[in-house]
Amino acid sequence: MIYIVLDTSIFVKVWTQSQPGNEIENLEVLAELGREDALRIVVPEIVSLEIESNWQSFPNDFGNATSGAKSTVEKALEKLSWNEIEGIKPAISTFVDDWKLKTCNECEQRYKVTQQFLAAENVIKVAFTPAIMCEGKKLMINGSMPKNGRSDQDAFIVQSLICFFELQKDENAVLFFCSSNLRDFSVETKDGISGLRLGVRGKLPSCSFFGDLGSLVKAAKDHQPIMEPALEEVREAENEQRASEEIIQTIERNSELDDFSNTTYPSVIENGIARKWMLDKLRQDIGYQRMVDQKKMLDKLRHDIGYQRMVDEVAAQKKMLDSFRQDIGYQRLAEEAAAQKKMIDNIIQNSDFQRMADEVASQKKMFDKFLQNSGYQRTADGAAAQKQMLDASAQSKSPDLGAEDNGNQSKLDLTSQKEDEKSSSEQREKREDPKVD
Repeated sequence: MIYIVLDTSIFVKVWTQSQPGNEIENLEVLAELGREDALRIVVPEIVSLEIESNWQSFPNDFGNATSGAKSTVEKALEKLSWNEIEGIKPAISTFVDDWKLKTCNECEQRYKVTQQFLAAENVIKVAFTPAIMCEGKKLMINGSMPKNGRSDQDAFIVQSLICFFELQKDENAVLFFCSSNLRDFSVETKDGISGLRLGVRGKLPSCSFFGDLGSLVKAAKDHQPIMEPALEEVREAENEQRASEEIIQTIERNSELDDFSNTTYPSVIENGIARKWMLDKLRQDIGYQRMVDQKKMLDKLRHDIGYQRMVDEVAAQKKMLDSFRQDIGYQRLAEEAAAQKKMIDNIIQNSDFQRMADEVASQKKMFDKFLQNSGYQRTADGAAAQKQMLDASAQSKSPDLGAEDNGNQSKLDLTSQKEDEKSSSEQREKREDPKVD
């Protein structure tokens, strides 16, 4: 059974529509799949609490951001020196105010849809208990969760899922986890595949991570196989992430320089943001996501055609062949054949075989040249032509002459037959009468 878990960030993206792939239609499709029991939707209570907190602060945060943008535009317009476009200033101010009101109303409507989604009867709620809080803190202490500003809530979400699956006892369970902040819950390998961190990998079922609702819905409808990176790849990715966190912590603790907060630290942060932006742009330019999707399709194709089974069968057949070769002494026979070949090569080399073959070839070449110089071919061609002329002349004779020749030939044959009979009779008389000498 597929279990779906959506992080708080996804619900925020749904009602703000600030990221492609998180359209409200995808949430409705997911709800329909849940009603058809094609999958099960799990919502930890900590997620519901975070959604409520985000929505309460959203109007104020959105208003502040919009006012900041409006102020920036107005300051830019103040620098205009062309009086003919002075009327654009109030128009832009009115447009921003209208857009803010319209957007807030649309976000409110989408927020109501998310609340209906969470309140559905088929949605499984996981209560936030003191035990989950305690075990979640342990995940943070033992390094199973990344160190960031909201690691408490992330650890509680993960621990809620651990407790939930411990009670389910579903051996065929697979987890589809969707978040716009995948680094808070997973590590990304060099191949771009996100996997569970080592500290929680054995406590949760096989898991695939998705950065938006659209890719999750497609994977759920297509029954996409789980793609988990190898343990060594996860360990390497965790070490790199831990090293980056330690560098940042070292920079934050280093307060010996008075101007550090105004120069060094911001430059480090800006460089990190710039590198991330360049990496994201590079991935977009080379079609990184498309290649990842193609790899997923290839893995699904291999799963569908039983690729691993065929590989195992080939390996088994190779093992049988190797065993058969060992039983019949294949290697020994091959070595004996090689030794015999080497002996024959030595015999040929020592007996001047190559020299004799060269002499025969040379004599044949001399004979061919002799035939060519003696006009042999010309003589043979002339004789063949004369024979052809005689045959044609014999065929052109009259029928009477041919009949006469046939009669004479018959007489000759009869005389010869009588002489042969006479000779045979004399020899028989000699054998019967010994006195005759």
